[in-house]
Amino acid sequence: MIGDIFERVGVNLMGKVLNISSQRQRVIAGNIANVMTPGYTKKELNFEENLARAMGKQGLPGLSENKKHIPIGNPDNGRQPLIIENVNEGTVDMEKEMAASAENQLLYSTVTKLISGKFRSLQLVIRGR
Repeated sequence: MIGDIFERVGVNLMGKVLNISSQRQRVIAGNIANVMTPGYTKKELNFEENLARAMGKQGLPGLSENKKHIPIGNPDNGRQPLIIENVNEGTVDMEKEMAASAENQLLYSTVTKLISGKFRSLQLVIRGR
């Protein structure tokens, strides 16, 4: 029941956005940290593609009592985001990475404020005000 409420107000989707944004920030930070590393290949995390994967169809829920059992439902449910090595560009452009970091931070901050507002609204409804 609570999960249904969160789904209706979009908290589950916003949680996925925060997770992917957090992973993207780690990738960007790794690129910045390796800006002077010879032979380092820039990595990217495509936000839109990863969000689409995270929102993919859910399989049937199932219970497995043994690790040897065939998984029921969506076996890729906990998979890691796609991180792509950008072999075309090769080197890291510090200005582009800093701009990407700032954009990602704005997205993360905005979504956290939206989630906070949703929880405040739910709190008001529960209290009856």
